[in-house]
Amino acid sequence: MHRGTDGARPVYTATVVSDQNALTAKVLAQCPLRERFRQRMTAMYDYEKHGTPRHEGDLYAFSHNSGLQPQSVVYTSASVAADAPRRVLLDPNTMSADGTVSLTSTSFTQDGRLCAYGVSASGSDWITAKLLRLAPDGGVTHLDDVVEHAKDRKSTRLNSSHA
Repeated sequence: MHRGTDGARPVYTATVVSDQNALTAKVLAQCPLRERFRQRMTAMYDYEKHGTPRHEGDLYAFSHNSGLQPQSVVYTSASVAADAPRRVLLDPNTMSADGTVSLTSTSFTQDGRLCAYGVSASGSDWITAKLLRLAPDGGVTHLDDVVEHAKDRKSTRLNSSHA
């Protein structure tokens, strides 16, 4: 019978993960091709990535990664033109000092005035849902509304413009 390593046994989980990391580091330290492999993998992943623009009210929202950023940044713009000015809406790379917070989802009201987004910490499948109010001038206000310990990305879905 399989026993998961999460949940009610955090000390056991921490010990297993620590032991696995130590063994992995020991094996990899002996690998003569490790540095060459790291360089090749870095080169393969170092390219610009663009997400598909979504029309949200008067704005377009899209993700962009300059190459080796751990996570893509979500931007808004009034146009999809390549030279159109854009504003950072959500940058998950700055949401925690150690980079362990990830952006799990985004959702907008039909008029594009509210954005719900989900974040997850340390690889957890628990989501914290938060809200932003987007002003017509491009300003963003972080609202106090928060839903913690959600298990489903749908918890960030907005269906109405009446909020």
